[in-house]
Amino acid sequence: MRPSVLLVGAANLDVVAQADRPQPGQSTPGRVRFGPGGAARNVAENLARLGARTSLVCAAGTDVLSDLVVRATEQAGVRVYARREAARPDVYVALTSAGERLWAVSDLSACEGLRPEDVVGFARECGPLDAVVADANLSGATLAAAAALAPRLGLLAVSAAKAARLRPHLRGAWLLVCSAAEAEVLVGAPVDGPKAALDAARRTIQEGCGTVVITLGPQGLVWAGQQTLYLPAPSVAAADPTGAGDAVAACAVYGLLRGTPPEELARLCVWAGALTVGVEGSTCTELSWEVLRARAASC
Repeated sequence: MRPSVLLVGAANLDVVAQADRPQPGQSTPGRVRFGPGGAARNVAENLARLGARTSLVCAAGTDVLSDLVVRATEQAGVRVYARREAARPDVYVALTSAGERLWAVSDLSACEGLRPEDVVGFARECGPLDAVVADANLSGATLAAAAALAPRLGLLAVSAAKAARLRPHLRGAWLLVCSAAEAEVLVGAPVDGPKAALDAARRTIQEGCGTVVITLGPQGLVWAGQQTLYLPAPSVAAADPTGAGDAVAACAVYGLLRGTPPEELARLCVWAGALTVGVEGSTCTELSWEVLRARAASC
């Protein structure tokens, strides 16, 4: 039976500029792309590709760019419940070079304005849920409302600036996915490599979280739960770092619901991130459970 997962959080327009040698204070030749993005939205699309029955509660504008974001998400197989009151979409803007993010700015005021009653009302239309996954772009009250909707709560830290919003919900959470910078905020200690990430993940498990995944970019990821593991990232040509952590999160959610053994699932997760880094855009259209298993078996 296909697991049913509700995502709650950001669905925004990504604007990503790529330049070989950007210089401060100068106009630099490069390429700019725009397309659908947002942590919860990206995870929802990836989960649909993996095989889950996926719904998304989000906020969107009433403009044509918001139409693009919502339509692309629906076409990927996600049932979208969008509160559409803003005049424009939420926007994430990033500058990348050589496959690495140099800086990013997010303006997600519509998502932060989602109300508990929006989430609860839309969730009633989803039917029984196996898990709810919420991102830290939500307000505290809306996070609390999302947490009460299903027996399993997944949390996406999304940025160091917002990760602290998740602290009240860590005890009893089913899954936490965060970057090293976000883990530093949550544990209050430096996370500067695999060893420190393992320590941070263990501390979060001791505080009552079921499974913790800390992504380390090109260094790979740390997995802590029934087992504690460090997996280096596969060597791939990096095209765009946007959405790699969201692919890891989707794979973790889907595999945990399937009962995939932790060591195998961690390998699949690291490949989900690698495949996404290797393409331009916030998701990889070739992502599937079968592709991930084939890649993991080949190394």
